[in-house]
Amino acid sequence: MDDGKSIYIVSDLHMGDGGARDNFAVDHKVEKFSRFLDFVEKENGQLYILGDLFEFWQANIGKVLMNRMNFI
Repeated sequence: MDDGKSIYIVSDLHMGDGGARDNFAVDHKVEKFSRFLDFVEKENGQLYILGDLFEFWQANIGKVLMNRMNFI
């Protein structure tokens, strides 16, 4: 069934804990992704996250979750 909503897909964002090894924290990626999420919401779109939203491999899980709570 086609409900007419646009579909947006993201993957491999690897949001980290905001520390020196967090590639998501550089180059204004946080602000850019926030604007993208606002756009998807404004368009009443559907967002699919295909994987690797958070970076738990190289970061403290608790710090990642606390630092990225606004995206959860």
